[in-house]
Amino acid sequence: MPICTTCTHPVPHLYTLYPSKYNLRLEQCPKCSNFADPYVEHDPLIVLLDLILLKRGVYRHLLFNYGARPRRLDREGREVPVEDHGAQSEWDILWKLGLALVAVDAFIRWSDVRRARGIGLWDEERKPYGVEDYVWTKEAAWSLGRMFAACLVETLAFHAGVVLASWTVLSLVRVVQRSRSIADTDKSTSPTMRRISLSLLYSSLTKLFLLLLLSIWHTRPPARPPFSSLLPSRPLSPALLPWLPSLPADLLSDRTLDRAWIIRHLLGGFSAGFGLRVVLDCHPVLTTGVVLCAWALEGWVRSGLQQWSEG
Repeated sequence: MPICTTCTHPVPHLYTLYPSKYNLRLEQCPKCSNFADPYVEHDPLIVLLDLILLKRGVYRHLLFNYGARPRRLDREGREVPVEDHGAQSEWDILWKLGLALVAVDAFIRWSDVRRARGIGLWDEERKPYGVEDYVWTKEAAWSLGRMFAACLVETLAFHAGVVLASWTVLSLVRVVQRSRSIADTDKSTSPTMRRISLSLLYSSLTKLFLLLLLSIWHTRPPARPPFSSLLPSRPLSPALLPWLPSLPADLLSDRTLDRAWIIRHLLGGFSAGFGLRVVLDCHPVLTTGVVLCAWALEGWVRSGLQQWSEG
């Protein structure tokens, strides 16, 4: 059963179709009196932008209301059966969207590795791009294939870690609810493995969108590890606050700040936690723990595949 994107209350139908062409009426939620799902009338571009902006309603629309059948009325106002237009199942969306996003992530990481080798992580001067940097060779295709395989394994490891940690968290939450005699949530909003994985894929759109912009922008890789510039460089004047370190002048420069690392890990972790918060409907501390556990597993897998994928 679909749910309201505002209050998650179950509703029988999202909208009603009438005999005239393109004539529909959105249903109101009986609990909050808002439209049950306004994204029914929105264009796919608006849905994509709201996904990048991490809107809670669009997550509920895609995870719980996608493929829900409307109510159809004839000219006499009687309800008639609705034809099944063959909407894609959650599994079809999962593997198609997953492979597409893994391919985008692999291309971004592959281009970053090639750019880092062309520029030189420890060189002071930027190496100019030549024609040979844009020639598609057999070696380039093979390296891209290795990167795709590594990204696929890392993504599977991250999703497996999230699913296992989420199952543990939900089991503990159910035990606490039973001990407090709290009724379980509605089955229509109960998280499943497919919904958890889909929420992670949808939340990765924000990260990949910004990483793709950085890849096109050709930012310079950092010469030092991320956040190394946050260490104290020199003390302030004794007349001011001698116990506080002064921040270096190049704190936000490309030489000291790894924007790709911040987007991939910090923003990516925040987006993943937001998506899990919508699906699991538990305390943010629990979703943070789930993401950290999955990060640990993904980092262990990445450390074993990094030399092979970038070789």
